[in-house]
Amino acid sequence: MNSFEIGRELTAITTGIDAFELTQPDSLLNDGLVPIYLGKGKVEQKTYTNREAMKADLDRLDLEVAKLAAGPRQVFLQGMLKSLHVAVKMASGASPSFEEKVADLVGAPTGREDPAVIEDARGKL
Repeated sequence: MNSFEIGRELTAITTGIDAFELTQPDSLLNDGLVPIYLGKGKVEQKTYTNREAMKADLDRLDLEVAKLAAGPRQVFLQGMLKSLHVAVKMASGASPSFEEKVADLVGAPTGREDPAVIEDARGKL
């Protein structure tokens, strides 16, 4: 798969997960996974009946992304896949660590901040 094909497949998987989660009464994703998607009809969403199939598709796409040349597109796709893996994990009832939610679901850097930066921010507040 090339980068474009991977992007289309990622969109199909993501919108399929979204559609499945919106039908689940116990879903943690009450508002769906994709609150605004304007591509209806451009990419056909995957149809899922269970979360194991979602995980299998994400794992398969991980392998395809790993084959891409190193660079910004690969990094972006890896980040998107990490986030979807955590979202599916949470929807399946697992409790990822706070660090995993911050780093993988949201994509924010983890680690300690310099105390001087924190004090400077406090002073500005």
